[in-house]
Amino acid sequence: MICGFNSRLTCLMITISLFTACSSLVNADVTLTNTQKIALGKRLYQEGTFLSGEDISAIAEADIALNGKQVACSNCHRRSGMGTNEGQIVIPPVTRDFLYQAKTLGHINLFQFKTKGAGTRPAYTDETLKKVIRTGIDPSSKTLDRMMPRFNLTENQSESLIAYIKTLTSNTSPGVSESEIHFATVITDTVPSEKTKAMLDVLNQYFTDKNAETRNEGKRALHAPWHRDWKYQSYRKWRLHVWELKGNEDSWAEQLQQYYDKQPVFAMLSGLTETQWTSIHAFCERLKIPALFPNTSYPVVSNSAYYTLYFSEGLSLEAKVLARHLNEKKSKPLEIIQVYRQNLTATAAHIFNANLSTHKNTTIHKEIIKNNRVLDKQYWKNLFHSHPDSTYVLWLNGADLLSLSELLTSLPKPPSIFLSSTLAPDFEAVIPLQSRTTVFVVHPYVLPKQLPLALMRTTAWLRHKKILSKYFQIQANTYFSLRVAGRAISHLRDKFSREYMIEIVEHVAEKALETSVYPRLSLGPSQRFASKGAYILKLNKDGIKQVGDWIVP
Repeated sequence: MICGFNSRLTCLMITISLFTACSSLVNADVTLTNTQKIALGKRLYQEGTFLSGEDISAIAEADIALNGKQVACSNCHRRSGMGTNEGQIVIPPVTRDFLYQAKTLGHINLFQFKTKGAGTRPAYTDETLKKVIRTGIDPSSKTLDRMMPRFNLTENQSESLIAYIKTLTSNTSPGVSESEIHFATVITDTVPSEKTKAMLDVLNQYFTDKNAETRNEGKRALHAPWHRDWKYQSYRKWRLHVWELKGNEDSWAEQLQQYYDKQPVFAMLSGLTETQWTSIHAFCERLKIPALFPNTSYPVVSNSAYYTLYFSEGLSLEAKVLARHLNEKKSKPLEIIQVYRQNLTATAAHIFNANLSTHKNTTIHKEIIKNNRVLDKQYWKNLFHSHPDSTYVLWLNGADLLSLSELLTSLPKPPSIFLSSTLAPDFEAVIPLQSRTTVFVVHPYVLPKQLPLALMRTTAWLRHKKILSKYFQIQANTYFSLRVAGRAISHLRDKFSREYMIEIVEHVAEKALETSVYPRLSLGPSQRFASKGAYILKLNKDGIKQVGDWIVP
């Protein structure tokens, strides 16, 4: 027992010593291992802080003093190190293979090829890289634009940042060969077979079409003129792997790992589950696999997540939108009854509670339904009788609402009711015309009347391929994911970096001609939810009326 305690104490002291050694770099120079340097450099690059949590400082344009996250290298050069552009200012890559080779102009087979003069520079060395980080002067003695901060770093801190920069590379990620690129899609066994088929039909058809085009592009790449060869560098045959997850969610991580060990993939496209995406999300974050727009109403909301991009926050977003709507509209004391089952929808109820303002004497009651209970007409009668003047928020699906619809037509004064169109996409069919004057729907999708026009391109493709399904939302979202992935990969050229892939998707998502069922999709740096709001709809006898504008909580 004493030995065990001493061992744990020794490990703790070693850990503290390592942390102290790295943290002390803020004020003093000590000898660090390369691993310790990379750890410190990563923190400097991505967060703009030392391991101690203290901010780094720098001077930027117009001699403005900046610190911390303001001057984190990843803000401009991005996490991949591949750079980006800000308006007309091009921010170059800072990967190892870019910095440590000379920058030239022209093409080596042409007489205009330049290795010296304007637009060129020698390859960086560790010393010249330290100099440019501190002073902004590059190896050709050119002073860089003042957009590039001049960092106040010690010798060891500069070396640590350089050690991490050397780990940034555009080398090909797992799942890619010279001729193929592998993708996976994930399906859980809780998904009905018809929905699974609807998604797989789109994936299989798109891959078939893509590979038919790739065959010709591969031939062109072998004989392309020098000024066009870059257009064909990314072309490879696409391979789809369907990862089916079975049984309890606790076993999914192991199943995913087995699939990945058998064949690593570059990215995951779409995917479908009717339960939480948590285990799949954690797997992608751990192995750094981009996962583009899975079909799930239960995404993971996390400030630290990087590799999974979602359409929206799902029910969590709807709860926030509804809370904001009620906060802005209420003018008198309000009693709200939330009705939900003991399942995933409980999260939406909790988020709604947290975001609803309680000024003006608002009270919230919860009505939790056991998962095995069948709701009937008498249940709703009793509930409405006990709270006759309340507003009802129902986190329920269409099946649960059927008994409610039977009752609403007979009530002399139906209560105000809010529904989720994610949980009850068939709300128009479920709620009878006679009772629609007090029924509202939180709707994060394209307005029903605008949907045919918005998805005209997608519908035409599905019909042409003879795979149009009644699960049109799943198919439209899947097709959007594929089109965005295809466009992003074409921009990668031969730089198959997963982080770079994510960064390009952030740029191209809102430019896709084939849209999803979400009306406004856009991504900025580090944003992971492309759709950020919802409508409030009111059902009346004539149909559907939009209440107010698009709401972003």
